[in-house]
Amino acid sequence: MSLFLLDADTAIYALRRVYGIREAIARRDPSEVAMSSLVYSQLLQGTLSAASPADEAARIRLLVGGMVFKPYSRAAADAYGDVVSAIGCNRRNAMDRMIAAHAISLDATLVTNNTSDFADIPDLRLANWADV
Repeated sequence: MSLFLLDADTAIYALRRVYGIREAIARRDPSEVAMSSLVYSQLLQGTLSAASPADEAARIRLLVGGMVFKPYSRAAADAYGDVVSAIGCNRRNAMDRMIAAHAISLDATLVTNNTSDFADIPDLRLANWADV
């Protein structure tokens, strides 16, 4: 069985009901689509700039309510060390590197519309469900 880990942009598209992301999620078994605790943190951080942060946070919690949730583990941290050793890291891409490492540690495919941000990461499988 395949595991797909959603990046923040894909989760936001699902939240806003664009690009058919909710439909793409619904076509898969619920156990095949997951969210990293890192991405969930990014989504909640993004609510701070919303007109109504509490309402936006509630919408995010509703979206992830039935989703498989993957905590960032020691295996993910080890994979992050491998990624950084192989290709480096800077302040701008550190979170992307961590999310990619989390996907690698889970043997998951990272679902993102920002494939160029992850293209240099070895052993990372990518999918773009917003690619229309």
